[in-house]
Amino acid sequence: MISKRRISVQDTDSTGVIYFNNILKFGAEAYEEWISENNMGVRKLIEEFPFLTPIVHTESNILLPLRVDDEIEIELKLGAKGRSSYQIHSKLNLAGKEAANTLIVYVVVDKKLNKSIEIPDQLNKLLDHLV
Repeated sequence: MISKRRISVQDTDSTGVIYFNNILKFGAEAYEEWISENNMGVRKLIEEFPFLTPIVHTESNILLPLRVDDEIEIELKLGAKGRSSYQIHSKLNLAGKEAANTLIVYVVVDKKLNKSIEIPDQLNKLLDHLV
Protein backbone atom coordinates (compact mmCIF):
# COMPACT_ATOMS: atom_id res chain seq x y z
CA MET A 1 0.00 0.00 0.00
CA ILE A 2 1.33 3.42 -0.92
CA SER A 3 -0.04 6.75 0.27
CA LYS A 4 1.13 10.26 -0.54
CA ARG A 5 1.51 13.35 1.59
CA ARG A 6 3.14 16.77 1.52
CA ILE A 7 5.37 17.93 4.37
CA SER A 8 3.75 20.98 5.94
CA VAL A 9 5.14 23.67 8.22
CA GLN A 10 3.53 22.03 11.25
CA ASP A 11 5.48 18.82 10.48
CA THR A 12 8.86 20.53 10.81
CA ASP A 13 11.13 21.98 13.46
CA SER A 14 12.53 25.53 13.49
CA THR A 15 14.99 24.64 10.72
CA GLY A 16 12.23 23.69 8.26
CA VAL A 17 13.23 20.00 8.40
CA ILE A 18 10.79 17.34 9.56
CA TYR A 19 10.58 16.93 13.32
CA PHE A 20 11.81 13.42 14.16
CA ASN A 21 8.63 12.31 15.93
CA ASN A 22 6.55 12.97 12.83
CA ILE A 23 8.27 10.12 10.98
CA LEU A 24 6.47 7.71 13.35
CA LYS A 25 3.25 9.69 13.07
CA PHE A 26 3.30 9.38 9.28
CA GLY A 27 3.86 5.61 9.47
CA ALA A 28 1.04 5.15 11.99
CA GLU A 29 -1.33 7.37 10.01
CA ALA A 30 -0.64 5.46 6.78
CA TYR A 31 -1.48 2.20 8.58
CA GLU A 32 -4.68 3.71 10.03
CA GLU A 33 -5.66 4.89 6.56
CA TRP A 34 -5.04 1.42 5.14
CA ILE A 35 -7.10 -0.43 7.76
CA SER A 36 -9.92 2.13 7.34
CA GLU A 37 -9.92 1.52 3.59
CA ASN A 38 -10.27 -2.19 4.41
CA ASN A 39 -13.33 -1.77 6.65
CA MET A 40 -11.47 -2.08 9.97
CA GLY A 41 -10.77 1.50 11.00
CA VAL A 42 -9.56 2.46 14.44
CA ARG A 43 -12.94 3.71 15.60
CA LYS A 44 -14.61 0.55 14.35
CA LEU A 45 -11.99 -1.56 16.15
CA ILE A 46 -12.64 0.29 19.40
CA GLU A 47 -16.44 0.21 19.17
CA GLU A 48 -17.26 -3.08 17.45
CA PHE A 49 -14.50 -5.64 17.95
CA PRO A 50 -13.68 -7.54 21.17
CA PHE A 51 -9.99 -6.66 20.86
CA LEU A 52 -7.66 -3.65 20.58
CA THR A 53 -4.29 -3.27 18.87
CA PRO A 54 -2.09 -0.96 20.96
CA ILE A 55 1.41 -0.02 19.85
CA VAL A 56 4.05 -1.59 22.08
CA HIS A 57 7.30 -0.75 20.27
CA THR A 58 8.53 1.77 17.69
CA GLU A 59 11.71 2.51 15.77
CA SER A 60 12.49 5.13 13.16
CA ASN A 61 15.41 6.17 11.00
CA ILE A 62 15.92 9.40 9.10
CA LEU A 63 18.17 8.90 6.08
CA LEU A 64 17.60 12.14 4.16
CA PRO A 65 16.21 15.51 5.29
CA LEU A 66 12.53 16.03 4.55
CA ARG A 67 11.64 19.70 4.16
CA VAL A 68 8.54 21.85 3.94
CA ASP A 69 6.62 21.20 0.69
CA ASP A 70 8.42 17.93 -0.08
CA GLU A 71 6.03 15.41 -1.60
CA ILE A 72 6.61 11.95 -0.17
CA GLU A 73 5.23 8.48 -0.73
CA ILE A 74 4.71 6.18 2.24
CA GLU A 75 4.95 2.48 1.50
CA LEU A 76 3.64 -0.04 4.03
CA LYS A 77 4.67 -3.68 4.40
CA LEU A 78 3.92 -6.36 6.93
CA GLY A 79 6.96 -7.44 8.93
CA ALA A 80 7.18 -10.33 11.36
CA LYS A 81 3.90 -11.72 12.61
CA GLY A 82 3.68 -13.73 15.81
CA ARG A 83 0.86 -15.36 17.73
CA SER A 84 -0.41 -12.09 19.21
CA SER A 85 1.68 -9.33 17.64
CA TYR A 86 2.66 -8.00 14.25
CA GLN A 87 5.05 -5.45 12.78
CA ILE A 88 4.23 -2.77 10.25
CA HIS A 89 7.17 -1.30 8.32
CA SER A 90 6.84 2.01 6.54
CA LYS A 91 9.23 3.50 4.07
CA LEU A 92 9.01 7.23 3.36
CA ASN A 93 10.29 7.94 -0.14
CA LEU A 94 11.32 11.29 -1.58
CA ALA A 95 11.81 11.45 -5.35
CA GLY A 96 12.23 7.68 -5.49
CA LYS A 97 14.81 7.53 -2.68
CA GLU A 98 14.21 6.19 0.81
CA ALA A 99 14.30 9.22 3.12
CA ALA A 100 13.09 7.58 6.34
CA ASN A 101 11.59 4.37 7.67
CA THR A 102 9.68 3.11 10.67
CA LEU A 103 8.90 -0.11 12.44
CA ILE A 104 5.77 -0.20 14.59
CA VAL A 105 4.82 -3.26 16.63
CA TYR A 106 1.18 -3.84 17.52
CA VAL A 107 -0.13 -6.42 19.98
CA VAL A 108 -3.67 -7.79 19.98
CA VAL A 109 -5.32 -7.44 23.39
CA ASP A 110 -8.66 -8.76 24.60
CA LYS A 111 -10.75 -5.74 25.71
CA LYS A 112 -12.30 -7.42 28.74
CA LEU A 113 -9.31 -9.40 30.00
CA ASN A 114 -6.70 -6.80 29.04
CA LYS A 115 -4.37 -9.65 28.01
CA SER A 116 -2.76 -10.48 24.71
CA ILE A 117 -4.65 -12.93 22.53
CA GLU A 118 -4.03 -14.74 19.26
CA ILE A 119 -4.46 -12.53 16.21
CA PRO A 120 -8.12 -12.99 15.16
CA ASP A 121 -8.78 -14.53 11.74
CA GLN A 122 -10.37 -11.37 10.33
CA LEU A 123 -7.31 -9.28 11.19
CA ASN A 124 -4.91 -12.05 10.15
CA LYS A 125 -6.48 -12.24 6.68
CA LEU A 126 -6.33 -8.47 6.32
CA LEU A 127 -2.66 -8.33 7.34
CA ASP A 128 -1.76 -11.01 4.81
CA HIS A 129 -2.77 -8.58 2.05
CA LEU A 130 -0.07 -6.16 3.18
CA VAL A 131 2.83 -8.47 2.27
